[in-house]
Amino acid sequence: YPAFSPSVLDRPNLVGLDVVRVLAMVMVVIQHTLSLADREDLTVIAGLSIGQLGVAIFLVVSGLLSYESRRTPVGWLSQRLCRVYPAFWIAMIGSFCLATLSGYKNASLSQIASQMLGTGLWTHADELVNSPTWFVSLILACYLATFLSRMIGQPGLISALSSVGLTIMVARDAAPWLLSHFLTY
Repeated sequence: YPAFSPSVLDRPNLVGLDVVRVLAMVMVVIQHTLSLADREDLTVIAGLSIGQLGVAIFLVVSGLLSYESRRTPVGWLSQRLCRVYPAFWIAMIGSFCLATLSGYKNASLSQIASQMLGTGLWTHADELVNSPTWFVSLILACYLATFLSRMIGQPGLISALSSVGLTIMVARDAAPWLLSHFLTY
């Protein structure tokens, strides 16, 4: 199995980070499952949303791995997009088909195009078919920022400046959930 090839097992830090990412995804699944079961009261522990904490953990690990990548900026971005888009497109095709068949939501061609590109959060935030796909818009924006900072050749400087700017914006925003996620990445 490629996932357990000797090269991967020689890097236990990656295996450990994969475990952390799986734990983060499980937290998000628990959040969504409890929300669907109308038990949102069980999704907050000590004032923290299980799902939002899972998203934050996932983004921290993703940001670390993107910073540590030895690939060229173009190679890194290409690899990321090739990993994200196929599964996302399958999920979105299914979501659009089910939404249309059930009459749950109608979607315009611009919405379909935007969501298939992964930009739905920025163009149709209140009309998303399969609302959890907001995360794809977020992670793609983070990947684009990483790509640009790596192309400039100063990812540390760009990260530091971005962190300061985002921290100021989070402190000033009454509902900074999205900005907070950019900051955790």
